[in-house]
Amino acid sequence: LELTASLLVPKSPGDKDAKVMITVAGYPGLVLANMVADVTQSIRAAPAFVDALKDKQEGVVHLSSIDGKPFKVTSAGGRAPLFVGFDPVTDSPRAA
Repeated sequence: LELTASLLVPKSPGDKDAKVMITVAGYPGLVLANMVADVTQSIRAAPAFVDALKDKQEGVVHLSSIDGKPFKVTSAGGRAPLFVGFDPVTDSPRAA
C-alpha cells in the first residue's frame, strides 16, 4: 500500500515529525504512519539553533549550502563574522 502525504511545517529549521492514524476499509484497527521532515534553508547551520539567552555567549556554527554552491557570509549579528579556518580576503567562497 503506497501512501502519499505532505507535512506542513513551520519555517524554523530542524527536524519535524508527525504521526497519522489511518483506517483501511475492510481491515480492523488503525495503522500508524510516521512522517518526518528536515526543514532547511538554502544554507544549513549546525547546530540549527543557538540559544543566546543561556549562559553560553560564544561558539562555533558550521554552515554549508544545500545545493553545493559556494556562498559568502557578510555579517553575523549585525557585525563582521569571525571565521575559523577561512580568510575571506584570500580564500574563495566555498560550499562548506
